[in-house]
Amino acid sequence: MDKKKWTAVIGDIQSSAQAYIEQSSAIEADPAKREEGKQEFVKLEQGDAENRKIWKGLVETAKKEIEKMSEALELLKFDHHFGESFYEDKMPAILERLKQKDLLHTGDTGEQYVDLEQYGLGRLICIKSDGATTYELRDLATLAFRYDTFPKQEKSELAWNLYVVDNRQAHDFKQVFKTMEMLGYDVAKSKHVSFGFMSLPEGALSTRKGNIVSLESLLEEAKSRAKKIIEQKNPELKKKDEIAEQVGLAAVKYFDLKHNRHSDIVFKWDEVLAFEGNTGPYLQYTHARLKSILRKAKAARPPKLLKEVLVGKEERAVMVKLAQFEDAVLDAATDFLPNILANYLYNLAETVNAFYHAVPVMQEADEQKKQFRLVLVSASAQVLKNGLGLLGIEAPEEM
Repeated sequence: MDKKKWTAVIGDIQSSAQAYIEQSSAIEADPAKREEGKQEFVKLEQGDAENRKIWKGLVETAKKEIEKMSEALELLKFDHHFGESFYEDKMPAILERLKQKDLLHTGDTGEQYVDLEQYGLGRLICIKSDGATTYELRDLATLAFRYDTFPKQEKSELAWNLYVVDNRQAHDFKQVFKTMEMLGYDVAKSKHVSFGFMSLPEGALSTRKGNIVSLESLLEEAKSRAKKIIEQKNPELKKKDEIAEQVGLAAVKYFDLKHNRHSDIVFKWDEVLAFEGNTGPYLQYTHARLKSILRKAKAARPPKLLKEVLVGKEERAVMVKLAQFEDAVLDAATDFLPNILANYLYNLAETVNAFYHAVPVMQEADEQKKQFRLVLVSASAQVLKNGLGLLGIEAPEEM
């Protein structure tokens, strides 16, 4: 391993990624380099000063980039950042507890494991034959900390312990949760919130192979494309840059969130930025259109004699759909499936657009009917804004 090269790329995420790609290619070409890498990892865990310095530098480089991208995505800020190294001194205690319960076994090549064969889960390896620790052991230490220590520090009960990790790790988390259960923990509050893969039309994304698109460049491209579309559709629009950024960000976020998280996704720009169909821009455009109607009407006033309004099928459809908002939010939260809320919002947008095209609103001669329909427009706009907000998406007043 070229340690000078790794030291040189610290502080530059692009150079760090390129070094990772080159190192992965070298390992593919020469199996001896894989063994060299394993030995360096063992040295890292044993406290080798040079390896530790490189590792800490790369961790800080990645953290800064993650924080930068989290801000760009307008994500909630984290109260705590506990990396894997935080649990390093907590792993011996887990190993000792496993030994005390006679759960830790030693294999033929020196590896240490928990036998989960009776549960159909094979063996959970804690220590490899070369002495290196595993992700699974660090996950056990993480769980123990979260259950034993964190609630006391925060002075509150642990509501959920969620692991948002891709589908490939499903078996590993089953092993980890079962092992913690064998140690006496109630793991009902722990859940693996798994998700599928995102790929490009030309093939799967792979950091190791260099087939990647950086999130930063993706968001810039989304903003650029959104601005071009906005200039075509509404050249007189004020604050084009600000709205283009909102639309571009919504397009990328919604495209991900509208899919069931277990599904694999193929990222296609034409689908992502379309102003029609089940897309973020379509929902934003519907909201902006409803707000435009309300601005023209000045205000939506509830009719004094609602019982005298004859409700048509289009109006009833909007009312029914609005009444389903709470259930959609609860179902999405309970099952950790944001696509439930996303698809509800799309169905609401479709329903309110059908209503708007089928019956007159501003042109309605009957004032009571007109005001009632404006109330439906106002309520629909508010629900769209609230729902998009829950998905982390802005709802522009104009587009």
